[in-house]
Amino acid sequence: MSKFYVYQRPPNPHYPFAHYHYVRTTMPKAAMPNIMNERPVYIYDDVSRTYSPITGFLIQGVTQLV
Repeated sequence: MSKFYVYQRPPNPHYPFAHYHYVRTTMPKAAMPNIMNERPVYIYDDVSRTYSPITGFLIQGVTQLV
């Protein structure tokens, strides 16, 4: 019962396909991928199994999803 930020990832040497990377929204902000370079494209809710597009992103201070 949690939500995940979904990042789109390009192919890399370990996994040569374009793919998605899931990060729990409860993860500390400091441990998340660098938001200046990489922004999540969706929020996935594993209860309703839905993907919500992210409409806004504020970079100042703490990251907030709008």
